[in-house]
Amino acid sequence: MVRRMKHSPLIAAALLWAAVPALAWSEPGHMTTGAIAYDTLARDHPELLPQIDTIIAAHPDRARLEAHASGLSGVARQRALFEWLARWPDDIRGSDWSHPEWHYELRVVSPWKRFWPWYNGRARDGFDINYRVFSDPHAASADRAVALGWLLHLVGDIQQPLHAGHWMDSRYPKTDRAGQLGHVRRTPGGPPVDLHSYWDNIFDLPGDAGATPRGWAVPVATRWPRKLVIPVAPTGTAQVQFNAWLDESYALARGFAYSDAFLRATPDAAGAPAVSEAYRARSMLVAQQRLASGGYRIADTLAMALAPKP
Repeated sequence: MVRRMKHSPLIAAALLWAAVPALAWSEPGHMTTGAIAYDTLARDHPELLPQIDTIIAAHPDRARLEAHASGLSGVARQRALFEWLARWPDDIRGSDWSHPEWHYELRVVSPWKRFWPWYNGRARDGFDINYRVFSDPHAASADRAVALGWLLHLVGDIQQPLHAGHWMDSRYPKTDRAGQLGHVRRTPGGPPVDLHSYWDNIFDLPGDAGATPRGWAVPVATRWPRKLVIPVAPTGTAQVQFNAWLDESYALARGFAYSDAFLRATPDAAGAPAVSEAYRARSMLVAQQRLASGGYRIADTLAMALAPKP
């Protein structure tokens, strides 16, 4: 059985992770999941948008959000607030609202798992805490707004395979820190990039932060509709569903992400191998699917949280 890291013999390893801020998707990537989530709610649950807008209005860091919605109104304004709220937990790292350990929950995917069968990170705890606050109609509106931002972000975070699985072997005896210590090249002769960044930045388009959601949100949702990426209707509580999504990402990390050149990745950036054309093409398709599923699942989570209580 996989055990979560809690006890004193593991403190040294836990501290090893404390200073390693792993991101999932770039900030523009998170904005894209926020846009897909908004579009999904606007289509399937438009009655919830005024309630969500009221909650966002109480956000204690609202000035930061409003700066990015300046000059916008109506649907464009609501969508922009969703986009920026989805990346908000990355923007406030180091503040009192920050919880670095919530962004991931990793298990070793290599045969060395027998030496390290524990989790690193507390994504499930973060989701549970914020879901309870957001779904509580009696909670303070400001607290619900903060929780909303975390839900938008965490559901997106754990769609990224390297936020659920990492590698461990003789080169990385303390794990590769979710791919941050290993390097590959996207193309032969291209610059080296760490494995985590390879996946985080896979969507990024040139331009400002809004370029990526403008370029990806509608095309990705069109190419990967809900019935294609989530063919089976979700069941169980929100927490049960979140755990299942984390397991999906772990399976992707184990079965695909850590294959090809990722198995030959090196701590020495200068010696980084290039991924194959087949890996590069498939990783883009997988990442698009996970981006789309993240948006749909954010919408589902919010709809479940705001459903009338018995």
